[in-house]
Amino acid sequence: AEIDLVILDMMMPKWNGKKLFQEMEKINPKIKALLLTGRKLGKDTRKIYDIGFLDVIAKPFYMKDLSEKVAQSLAREHVSKLKDSILDEK
Repeated sequence: AEIDLVILDMMMPKWNGKKLFQEMEKINPKIKALLLTGRKLGKDTRKIYDIGFLDVIAKPFYMKDLSEKVAQSLAREHVSKLKDSILDEK
């Protein structure tokens, strides 16, 4: 089964979310992920996007907000795949 989206937390017991994402990317370079964090990122937010995360979600959050971010991320990915398939047909 294909994984459409991974949600990682910045702070985890063994690896942080950035490290885990980078390791997952070695296995699947097309992996898509959102990052949850309880810290204020400020200028570090740009680095998170540069690493490859689709979005950052600040904790605490409402499930509605998380659901919207997930839906937006999946929709963006779907549009990107459609665009690629259209371009491949030309």
